[in-house]
Amino acid sequence: MEKRHAVYNETLQYIFDEEKKGNVFVICPSEKLKVGRVERNKNKLTSLYNQGYQDVKSVEHRLKEFLSTP
Repeated sequence: MEKRHAVYNETLQYIFDEEKKGNVFVICPSEKLKVGRVERNKNKLTSLYNQGYQDVKSVEHRLKEFLSTP
């Protein structure tokens, strides 16, 4: 538990380094999340779903290019 935050930050750094190298395609939320880990508010969850859907639509072309690259 004492090192949890360090491991988390190292993992994020690794993911973004791999993205820069072109080894992975990262899709991140375009806005800060406004829900908790155990959110039950249907309106907030629907809004989050719609945000995620739009975020993917905005990178759809780049994602297809990435997936078609050998």
